[in-house]
Amino acid sequence: MPRNYADEVDLIEQKLQDTSNAEFVAAEINYAMEEGLKEFSSYHPHIVEVPFSIESRHGSSTSTSASNLVDSGKSQFASADATNEKVVYNVTDHTRATIVSYSTTSQVGLSADIFTVGEQYRIFNKRCKNNKQIFIGDAGDYLDVLRAEYPTAYWPRSWRNVRLFGKDILELRLDLEPYDSRASLNNNNEVMVEFRRAHILSQLTDWEGEVNNGAGYAAGSTSMAINGLQATGTIEEGEEFTLENLRQVYTVTADATIASNAATITFFPGLEAAVVDNDDIAFIKSTLTQEQEELLASLVAARLLISKSVKFLNSVPKGGPNVWQNYATYGERLLGETLSKLKRDTPAITRRTYSTL
Repeated sequence: MPRNYADEVDLIEQKLQDTSNAEFVAAEINYAMEEGLKEFSSYHPHIVEVPFSIESRHGSSTSTSASNLVDSGKSQFASADATNEKVVYNVTDHTRATIVSYSTTSQVGLSADIFTVGEQYRIFNKRCKNNKQIFIGDAGDYLDVLRAEYPTAYWPRSWRNVRLFGKDILELRLDLEPYDSRASLNNNNEVMVEFRRAHILSQLTDWEGEVNNGAGYAAGSTSMAINGLQATGTIEEGEEFTLENLRQVYTVTADATIASNAATITFFPGLEAAVVDNDDIAFIKSTLTQEQEELLASLVAARLLISKSVKFLNSVPKGGPNVWQNYATYGERLLGETLSKLKRDTPAITRRTYSTL
């Protein structure tokens, strides 16, 4: 049975032989745990798949309107375009603007006056410069991006190599032109991105609850009221959960306070389908295996011992002048053993070359 956060802390305290926290207080252990999860995950990452969408609509302006784009021919604009900061590229003039308002399916407001009648345009994702890029800045912290699948829903899966621009923009290595993302065409525009993330070790004590909204929540929603939780506590940013009848794993994007067994959470990605009142929600207790739990505890204990040695560099405690060295020596020995096991069991990270067609 997987350990929760408190169980893992108990294991660390046992390794330190300090179950009463006489030497290593809770704040020290909590900080070391957070950093230890990051270091551990660089060897044994938590792999998560997150869906995004290609943006590849295109057309031509059918009339001129100051700081607006009008296309009554395709009528393909959506109210979410402004919220999602979609980029419009004027193919004729090589200029760009951002969609800042929505009037109708045929007209949107722009951040700059760049169109006259008859000029061609393409729409890209937020901050993107072509239709093979997606904005991943809402996905939260990650260690690396391994690859992406496009299009999805095929077997074998259509994996693609990717290139990152900063931390927020990911570009698919494609020679083919992405499907037109106009909603009326019903094309498959989903991109599944595979992230390497730090492992999750939940500090909750009760990991199950229910959707708490009589009207339910529509597909795409990123906020949800839930109840049936523990009486009090905090659902921390980075926690992961699943919902009844949905395939996706969702990630909490901001701390949420639990009061009277209820809380409202924000999360990413948006719901893949609608949920109804009282649908079950389950938070993930831990993404570690039992062997990994042991290794993480040893890693955190070793780092704590080495850190504690600095405290005694300029003093002679009751253990004598070599106390600092004893802490450091034991910590370094434990760290060496732990890193040796981590490196031995770490799977090789290979970079395959996938088809661009």
